[in-house]
Amino acid sequence: MPTTMPAAMTIERADWHSNLIWRMEVFGARAAGRWEQGQRLQRARPGVQYYFRYLTAGDHRVRESHAEWHGVILPVDNPWWLTHWPPNGFNCRCEPQIVSGRDLVRYGWVVTKDDDPRLAIAPDEGFSGNAGAVWEQLRR
Repeated sequence: MPTTMPAAMTIERADWHSNLIWRMEVFGARAAGRWEQGQRLQRARPGVQYYFRYLTAGDHRVRESHAEWHGVILPVDNPWWLTHWPPNGFNCRCEPQIVSGRDLVRYGWVVTKDDDPRLAIAPDEGFSGNAGAVWEQLRR
């Protein structure tokens, strides 16, 4: 004989699931928009090199692998971004920041070297993609 959950538990579960979906969609859409901004900026000013900088939320809830990526800076056309574009897991709150060469000088940041071991860390299972790049391909 099937049992039913109390109404309060059902609503609570639905709220949790709805919030998860909402967060994933909002963060994914924002990251896709940031990808498009970076690509447009690079095309509009080909003489200026632009980069993406990986940022985490910076708190105790950040996954260890995502914390390792915090501060990674690579050119906007680096293939690493095609597999490591946020969100990189459920409830991922990481986001890319667009920076220019002037920003690197101003803040003392350096471009991450291609042999940096952090670049070999895989995203969470099922999240190795880039919604912005996919959308860009579909629009062509």
